[in-house]
Amino acid sequence: MIPVGEMVFVDTNVMLGATDEGRGTHQACERIISQSTLVSWCLVTSQQVLREYLVVATRPQPQNGLGMSASQALSNVNELLRFVSLLDPEPRQWGVLESLVRNKRLTGKRIHDANIVACMQTHAVDHLLTDNPGDFEGIGSLTIWTSLKLNDALN
Repeated sequence: MIPVGEMVFVDTNVMLGATDEGRGTHQACERIISQSTLVSWCLVTSQQVLREYLVVATRPQPQNGLGMSASQALSNVNELLRFVSLLDPEPRQWGVLESLVRNKRLTGKRIHDANIVACMQTHAVDHLLTDNPGDFEGIGSLTIWTSLKLNDALN
């Protein structure tokens, strides 16, 4: 279980799950986000995640998006930010990302995931909530939770 007071970084797919009733993880994601304060976790995220959310939320459904208007998507983000704090960008994050890319020999899409890890490391966040745990394998030493696993832990 995540200790009281710990920061938990929330990935894009969990935010999408919380707002998309058609996802199998919807109830788990929504419950974790809305009840995090009851178990005294501090949910956090980054500008990158919010940007990724907006991209998917406003992309047409036939192109694997949610088909929302920009105002609907922004409204969802503002609602999520009632429960999830936005981490400030850190100048040293670039150096951490550069080191991860170089040392782990990361390329392509994995650099997006490495940037999340770099953000987490510069803010001393050890716990990651994601429904794509494989995306983060071998990038950094994290405690990775899926929404279903963390939801079960709430029971």
